[in-house]
Amino acid sequence: MPKIADFAPSPPELMEGQDYSVFLSYRSVNRPWVIALHDALTNLGHTVFLDQFVLVPGQKLDTSLKTALRRSRAGVLIWSTAAKDSEWVAMEYKRMMERREFDESFNFIVVLLDDTSPPEESEGMIFVNFKEYPDGPNGIELLRLSHAVIGKPFDDQSVNLALQITEDLKQRTLDIQTAVQLGRVEDLKEMAKLKDDVWEYSSQVGCMLAEGMIKLGEHEQAIAYLTDLEAEFPKSLRPKQLMAHALTRMETKEDVGRAIWILQRLRNERHRDPETLGLYGKALYVEYLMSGTSEDTRDGQLLRRSRNLYREGFENSSDDTYCGINAATKTLLLGEPGSKEEAAAIAAEVVKRLPSESDPSLGYWERATVAEAKLIAGHVDDAANAYQHAVDHSRGEHGSHQSTLNSVRDLIAVLDLSSQDQIKLEEPFAHLQINQIEEGPQ
Repeated sequence: MPKIADFAPSPPELMEGQDYSVFLSYRSVNRPWVIALHDALTNLGHTVFLDQFVLVPGQKLDTSLKTALRRSRAGVLIWSTAAKDSEWVAMEYKRMMERREFDESFNFIVVLLDDTSPPEESEGMIFVNFKEYPDGPNGIELLRLSHAVIGKPFDDQSVNLALQITEDLKQRTLDIQTAVQLGRVEDLKEMAKLKDDVWEYSSQVGCMLAEGMIKLGEHEQAIAYLTDLEAEFPKSLRPKQLMAHALTRMETKEDVGRAIWILQRLRNERHRDPETLGLYGKALYVEYLMSGTSEDTRDGQLLRRSRNLYREGFENSSDDTYCGINAATKTLLLGEPGSKEEAAAIAAEVVKRLPSESDPSLGYWERATVAEAKLIAGHVDDAANAYQHAVDHSRGEHGSHQSTLNSVRDLIAVLDLSSQDQIKLEEPFAHLQINQIEEGPQ
């Protein structure tokens, strides 16, 4: 069966003064989706600049982005409810509109992720609607976008192919989501054995499967699967990030060392997005825990380096919360003068950047972040309730729960809490210990 790549037009060669074929502007809350778009366009032959992603060391972020936009052939604005409220996205939108005014060869496309009204003054713009693709771009709309960024009309043959691909991907995505929600590890393992056309369209479906394995604690299986996925999609970033994530979760010296190597290599390639920096901070923190000391003669203070990476990710992004809450926690763990106050201030800023707790779209990690911020602020009862809500929201994600429990215990170790408070905080994760007891004799 033909693939999307067979019908997507090849991007023209970059002209003098051009470094990128596509410039992507987005808000960090949409980062997982945008990384999937970055990988899809890269695999189609584009040279992609990802906002807050390819930064020039020592140069101001604003200056780097202006330069990158000026040296890009096309601009794509990823538009959503979150983007609508972002001053940064509004600024980049204005710049791309201005670029479009004086350069007719500049293709400017708005990608819609939800039902939020398009930006003002958008008459005559090209819109590509991905509302039916919440897990990443694919199918007919990805083909439409691949044509739009080079200013080429979308032909009927491409439409017919994309419609079939769209339906196949939709069904496979639902299968993966359902298996993860129900904690059906065996179903994911069976899907991993499939080698049909759906898996060959892009790395997106494979990444969803691997991430589901990690969430359910199947790290070895995820590593084996990602090894094949990386070989098939060598230009994709997300499989590399997930590989480092799974290796870190293995918590062995060799595996964590491999994760650090992967992440440092990505950093050397100028990937300084919050996702990469956050994963790197996590890997260094696990290495610190395994070393049994805050000192490491080769790399300096691992805990401090971990905190600094999280803080860099938080500062590089106007709304990243994962790096923010970890920067707060690691600051508290450092135990330096004023660290409690600094950690509480960072945690408070993180909460401001999160949607309302009552928002039904909040995922597990966002809910766990709210809980951790409350714990850092000293509100034990509220934190325990928030942790329980997070677990209830995603009952099957035992791998995610275990990672959160580890963080809770790290904080308990440095906070002056009663034994009763400690029991309250660990109670939402009691199912993890029960599972360990049940699996022990097997």
